[in-house]
Amino acid sequence: MGFGFSFSLSPQGTSAPPAPPTDVPANSAVPVITGTARSGSTLTSSYGAWTQSPSNYTFQWTADGTNIPGATARTLTLTDAEIGKTITVTVTASNSFGSTSATSAATAAVTEKPVTVPPAVIAPPTLSGDALVGSILMVSNGTWANKPTSYSYQWFKNGTALLGATANVFPLLVEDFGAYFSATVTATNPVGSISASTNNAGPISQAPPANTSAPTIAGTPRVGQTLTGSAGTWANDPTGFAFQWTRSGTNIPGATAETYLLVSADATYEIALRVTATNLGGATMAMATPVGPVIEAPQSVNIVAEGDSITAGLGATDAAHTYPAVALTGLPEGPTYTLENIATAGIQTNTLDTDYDSRGGANFDVNSQLNVFTLMAGTNDKSSGIREDVDIYRSLRSILRKAKATGYQRRLIGTMISRNDGSPPGAQFDGNSEPVNQYIRAYWNTDLDCDGIFDFGNAEHFDTATDANDAAYYAADKLHLTDVGYAGLADVYRPVLAAAIEGPGIRPPMPAIWSPVDASNYLGLTNGNRTVTWSQPGFSNSSVRSLIGKSSGKWVFETVLDAALYVSVGLMSEGFETYLYGNALGPQESEFAIALGFGAPDDALTYNGTNILSLGTLADGDVIQHAVDLDTRKYWVRKNGGPWNGGAPEGAPTIDPAAGVGGVDISGLGTGNIYPVGSIFAEGGQITANFAAGQINGSIPAGFQPLAS
Repeated sequence: MGFGFSFSLSPQGTSAPPAPPTDVPANSAVPVITGTARSGSTLTSSYGAWTQSPSNYTFQWTADGTNIPGATARTLTLTDAEIGKTITVTVTASNSFGSTSATSAATAAVTEKPVTVPPAVIAPPTLSGDALVGSILMVSNGTWANKPTSYSYQWFKNGTALLGATANVFPLLVEDFGAYFSATVTATNPVGSISASTNNAGPISQAPPANTSAPTIAGTPRVGQTLTGSAGTWANDPTGFAFQWTRSGTNIPGATAETYLLVSADATYEIALRVTATNLGGATMAMATPVGPVIEAPQSVNIVAEGDSITAGLGATDAAHTYPAVALTGLPEGPTYTLENIATAGIQTNTLDTDYDSRGGANFDVNSQLNVFTLMAGTNDKSSGIREDVDIYRSLRSILRKAKATGYQRRLIGTMISRNDGSPPGAQFDGNSEPVNQYIRAYWNTDLDCDGIFDFGNAEHFDTATDANDAAYYAADKLHLTDVGYAGLADVYRPVLAAAIEGPGIRPPMPAIWSPVDASNYLGLTNGNRTVTWSQPGFSNSSVRSLIGKSSGKWVFETVLDAALYVSVGLMSEGFETYLYGNALGPQESEFAIALGFGAPDDALTYNGTNILSLGTLADGDVIQHAVDLDTRKYWVRKNGGPWNGGAPEGAPTIDPAAGVGGVDISGLGTGNIYPVGSIFAEGGQITANFAAGQINGSIPAGFQPLAS
């Protein structure tokens, strides 16, 4: 870089001195830059042309309009810092009157200096990645001088170049186990190419198999049945699997195939499967969830068929042509089957419920190895036009609960067939579309706790009212059946009955909703049955329970309140179900429930009419979180994430569900199922339920889980 300087001009080519200045210098031709705009080259500036006899010139060079520090000489040597930028120079001319500046035109963008030598390695390339089968090795370019314009790669296995292995990555396969790998990187510029080698990676090993989804067992845990195991899914490329079946944790000798035939020695025990996956890196074991306990194939089966005149076979030639009797003729051979067809003409479900002990209870056979209770009723209820669909459903549920309590190991539910013997709504209906049939279909294996559904109302010949006009299947009354009709019912009933005898049904989780069949008729459900709202003017205790009930474990759920002055939320036992439909007693007033709300000025948690604690006044939008430990029968509530049960007195232990401290005793609700309950007293009240994990807003206490889990 140069420095600024000043000088005086002497006359050139003339003997006359320049005229003295009368004003500041004026530029008549801008400076001109000469030289090549390339890193390493020198640029030179002219002075330009000036009037008023300048006595001094200074220079300032710029790159893309920004001053280059220290570049104040007439010449500028370009560096790599100026590559890609255009260069200008500003010349300032001065005399005794002052100074004036003029800037040159810009050069072309500065280019790189030409490379004259091949690339030279500064830091050699390196390998990265795990030296494991299934992993990928990667080679870096390294660091190079002399501006390489491209790189190429070559991989080596045990020192030998691999044909086609010319990418910067290399996937390691099983056949690479035990080998060493390296790579070369060749850097190229316009002058030439130079290669550099990496370090070695290896010897290549293999991670043992890792289980990503557990093995499973399919099949019925019954003596004489075959269980089938799956290996599950695994990472790290297992090369083989070994199977070992276990009985209550002990290896079963010789049971090392993917399938296992259950024998008498397995009865009453749980059967599990151990799968061991191997590869070159080792072996890993994973267990399937046990199935069982294994049950003996029953040698005697007592089948009780309960219901109305359709089950009784009214219109059939004789008792042998009723659908339960016809179905028995096609059941698998082996057990001894006994049929108790106790159905009665003209009977309604509420009578079946009331008289259960003298009917279904009386026909339970304590000497039979398996008792099966099957129920198809409701046609007389619908035909009378008196009972609502939800009332029929609730009676069916009550009957089935009693059958379970009696000891029936299997319970089946049937839907109503169609009828067309008069004017609707009572004497004419489609079996497929009736609400009670829809309820049964929705909840047969959850709320009704059944092992199967024989869906007559959705079967050919029985699903529409016009089907009842078919004299081949229906009698002249267009309600009862011919022998052909009963045989058709038997074809629907038989496979469901056989499957239930084969093994118990699976109980899926209940939906995380308010129960459509356990709500006051003053209430309406929306939001996928998660929100309950008072749907008409007036005042009354109108309640609803959740579809989900629990008898043990630690559970959390939330209720979001609107029109909070008129709502209450809490827990109930099955004993409160009657009051759900009666619109008379609120849960806070009953011995079968405990609820928060309906108080002034401070809303209280109340049991059987007695206030227990307060969370302060409830307001619209409040989120009430409930935690219930059904193993210890303790209950906690909090509002909007505040302290549990309103907080602890000074000096008392912190109220905390996770620690089991400070919960309200709910043992008075009994030992059976406990359900969330909501109650609304007047128009506008609304409660939204957050029962499932993705719905709960507040933090969940340690050891608890969402109600819908």
